[in-house]
Amino acid sequence: RGSSIDIYPNARWKQNGITVAGGSGQGNGINQLSYPLGLYVDDDQTIYVADTSKHRIVEWKQGATSGQVVAGGNGQGSGDHQLNYPADVIIDKERDSLIICDTSNGRVVRWPRRNGTSGETIISNISSVGLTMDENGSLYVTDFGKHEVRRYRRGESQGTVVAGGNGRGNRLDQLSRPQYVFVDRDHSVYISDEGNHRVMKWMEGAKQGIVVAGGQGEGNDLTQLSYPEGVVVDQLGTIYVTEQGNDRIMRWPKGATQGSVIVGGNGSGGQSNQLNGPMEVENLVKKKDKSLSFVKPSCATSAHWNKYQQILVNNIRQKYIICNDCHSILTWTPSDGTNVMKKHSIACSKTKEPSPQTQPRITSSFKETSQVTHSQLHFFQQKILRGAVEMCVLDSRPFNITHGKGFEEFTKQIFDAGKHFGKMVDVKQLSPHRTTISRNIDHLYSLYHQQLRDLCKTISSFSITVDFWTEDFSGVSFAGVAIHYYQENKGLVSLILCCRAYDLTDATAPNVRLFVDNVLTEFNLKLTDKQYVITDNEPKMICAFKAKTIRVGCSCHYLNKVLEKSFIQNDLNCEMVRKLFDTIRPIVTHIIRSHKQAILTRRLQLYCKTRWSSIYSMFVTFNENFSDLPTLLDNNHRQSLDTIDQELLRQLIPFLKLFLDMTERLSNEQQPTLHLVLPCRQKLIQVAKTSSSNEHPDLAKFKNYFIQHIENDWPIQDEHFIATVLHPQFKQLEIFSKKIRRYAHDLVKSKIRNDLTMSSSSSTITTSTNTPSSSSTITTSTNTPSSSTITTLTTTPSSINRSDQDDLLSSLYDKPKDTNKKKNEFEMYLNSDLRLGEGEDLLQFWMQQRENFPQLFQLAKEVLIIPASNTYVERIFSVSGATVTEKRTRLSIEKIDKIMFLKKNLAYLKSLRESNQKGSPEDTADPLSISSKRTLSTDLSQSLQTKKRRLSTDDAAMFNEQYEQMQSDDDDGDVF
Repeated sequence: RGSSIDIYPNARWKQNGITVAGGSGQGNGINQLSYPLGLYVDDDQTIYVADTSKHRIVEWKQGATSGQVVAGGNGQGSGDHQLNYPADVIIDKERDSLIICDTSNGRVVRWPRRNGTSGETIISNISSVGLTMDENGSLYVTDFGKHEVRRYRRGESQGTVVAGGNGRGNRLDQLSRPQYVFVDRDHSVYISDEGNHRVMKWMEGAKQGIVVAGGQGEGNDLTQLSYPEGVVVDQLGTIYVTEQGNDRIMRWPKGATQGSVIVGGNGSGGQSNQLNGPMEVENLVKKKDKSLSFVKPSCATSAHWNKYQQILVNNIRQKYIICNDCHSILTWTPSDGTNVMKKHSIACSKTKEPSPQTQPRITSSFKETSQVTHSQLHFFQQKILRGAVEMCVLDSRPFNITHGKGFEEFTKQIFDAGKHFGKMVDVKQLSPHRTTISRNIDHLYSLYHQQLRDLCKTISSFSITVDFWTEDFSGVSFAGVAIHYYQENKGLVSLILCCRAYDLTDATAPNVRLFVDNVLTEFNLKLTDKQYVITDNEPKMICAFKAKTIRVGCSCHYLNKVLEKSFIQNDLNCEMVRKLFDTIRPIVTHIIRSHKQAILTRRLQLYCKTRWSSIYSMFVTFNENFSDLPTLLDNNHRQSLDTIDQELLRQLIPFLKLFLDMTERLSNEQQPTLHLVLPCRQKLIQVAKTSSSNEHPDLAKFKNYFIQHIENDWPIQDEHFIATVLHPQFKQLEIFSKKIRRYAHDLVKSKIRNDLTMSSSSSTITTSTNTPSSSSTITTSTNTPSSSTITTLTTTPSSINRSDQDDLLSSLYDKPKDTNKKKNEFEMYLNSDLRLGEGEDLLQFWMQQRENFPQLFQLAKEVLIIPASNTYVERIFSVSGATVTEKRTRLSIEKIDKIMFLKKNLAYLKSLRESNQKGSPEDTADPLSISSKRTLSTDLSQSLQTKKRRLSTDDAAMFNEQYEQMQSDDDDGDVF
């Protein structure tokens, strides 16, 4: 273990192990072991095992059925001929001796390898369970009491700290109860940092380490570890680590953010494909073994502990507790809190607690018809207000913590509990610990993840949106995938499939496609040439989804890229507008950074590249505060302010407002939006072509830039034409030429004629007045009304009472037709007088028309589920960014995925679940209360064996420290 070992990179590990030492039950026979911990394998495959509970080191030759005691074995004690819970052993070949961690004696012992009868103490006053030696003979020893690793060169007695030594903690320069240690050929030290559930690497001479495995909190995800123990590293830097908490061995390639299970991971047990601590606690309890003792943890303040005690074997705390009433044994760790006890108390046959149903309720004091008076309501509003203020002050919570659907649901549950218990229960008994909340996020995610998987099996037609984002704080790249489909009586449904870390080696187009395909496979979905994918318009995304699917470009991305380029690229038409931007931005930055915003009537907003339409927000807030700015600026910025053409700024703002309105229209998540792409695009062109006598000449140039680039850089696809025709007020496409109208109508007819089974790829049509026609491109000339007939965004006809939003595109509606010619379904639709009501959902409209136009209804279900943009995923990234903060450094990336999944899907899936389970009391039970029992009866014949807890002389102190860490409120980060 003193240098890197050679392991074939693609080695596969047999899942059924063979017993090479022990296996004859617990005991002190030479063919038995009792609580074996560290081991060493010599060159001839001889195994040396620290047989901890029997206080000895046992040698097992290859193929032998019994071992030979080579050190200790003279009973528990501190004499030179004795050992006291030895935890690890290695061989010093130069001196032909064993070096042993004699843990409970607080020493490291050298013991002759051949016929030795006693040992020599070489290191004293150390709390160690792991050691190793490099090729130079230097000894590396962990000290879990001082949370450090020391190197002892030959002849040294004090040693040098090579890792940790800065107290217990989770900083990169700290360790928490280091266990085993490994040294590679470069003298880099690898430590299993048990208390932080991670493996750390400290390069020679480094002042701090780096996390090479785990570090995402305790758990069983592939990015997490649970009480890591033994660790070795191969020649490629791949880490192999055992976990006592998960009963498995994991492999972590160099630089990886997650590992893979190579052995175990099949639960705790004694089968050949399982790993488990060997201490048979239940047998010791049945025998009333003298090695057993029972204690109530000193930091366990909950009333539930009155009926339970933790089990100790040889004064070592185990991961088990015992019920004082029925003597059942339950698996338990400090992170479980009191949840295990609560569940057992309900089922315990000896429990005499009264049923909650027999408790008097506060509602019994009131009549069902009681009315709340205004004064009563005001009284409690003031009490709640005071409580909210105190919560924000004492717990450093934001003022908006009381807003949101989640808080409303939480308040309802508290209110219901108050009605039930009144003041009979201490509120602390009802408040869940943060670790309990974290665990139940996992339970809730598993429940609704499975529900969505089952739901996806019933979906035949769907579209997905895909996007990627890199979180600034951690540098982790996330991939978001959402599904959109039609559901009877509900219309358009959008759900998030994942918001998880991108775990492939690189972000090439094939890997992006592979990642998305894997996510869809997880939900029983598959992309075909009938399914649609909405992405941004980067070349990588275009390439990734060019085959076996139909990719539709994000219209908001096209639109805002045109706007962004106008302020960045050197174009003569945009020169003055760009100078305006370059002048305003530094002034806004200066005011924000100098904390002078409080003086202004409205808060300034700074341009952000990743936030669409933020240019408009910066300009409009700047213009509103223009008169107040000179007094806030220094001379340099005041001179810049004087150069600003305020008239150009005032005229530019309404034009930029149009981009904001269009972006919001195209990113609606509740209703179909694809049919709005063509009208929105055309509206922008119309407004850009509109001019007035007092229009600023630089604004006119700016508009010309947009006319050219919107027509050239914003392509229109077949699906946009079909969706637009499906809107009854746009079906005639009168704003386009006859050629385009005919093309769009032929597309719809072709779809109907082929019974919606056409699987050809979606062709792209670039609508430009400057691009010549070709066989694959249609150049459209538009019938643009004269400037006098164009209505601006702020103009609403007095004869029609519509909101600004409804009027935005009304000037482009087709004129009503008087003809009543009817030939076929599509012709009937074209000649109908159908109108879509104000604010009406287009899919709901077609649901109502399904009897009259069944084929068009089927087409609408296929096409109108395609979003115009990928903002659904963009918005979940924004929420993720707000969730990951500097104070939540322990929030694992898997937990982020689960939180985002629940945030977007919980309300819908919960309502769907409740509607499907009405009338079934069993099914409607709280899903979080349904979990497998973890109780062990005293006559267990099968077996949950005890999981070993690392041996230490100050184990009680360790246990108390764990409780202190759980109960500490000093760290704002969540325990995940």
